[in-house]
Amino acid sequence: MPTIRDAAYGMEEALRQVIEYVMNRKVHLKKYYILIHAKTYDTDQILSKVVIMHRQPPKLLGTVCYEIDNTMGTQRRLWVLPFDFPIDERLLDVDKRVPDSIIKSGEGMLIIN
Repeated sequence: MPTIRDAAYGMEEALRQVIEYVMNRKVHLKKYYILIHAKTYDTDQILSKVVIMHRQPPKLLGTVCYEIDNTMGTQRRLWVLPFDFPIDERLLDVDKRVPDSIIKSGEGMLIIN
């Protein structure tokens, strides 16, 4: 039976193949961004959407973003953002106030649903 580690390695390999495919097809572009959004619906499958952008996209929850600069010959991962941030269980008490640092860290974040 596959383990969580096996699934993680499989997803990592699939992501590497997608990025490699895009890079091989877009060698003519000077600089671009690869935005990957993965979502599960009511199935056990994870469906990924890959978007090629000419400008850096805003940080979105549930996305991975790479910057590809063909003039410099560089590839850089800009972020990997989960669907949700881990929450300290002590914050789940509705009578307690959420610290300002947590509120500030989420300002300006968009959620793809």
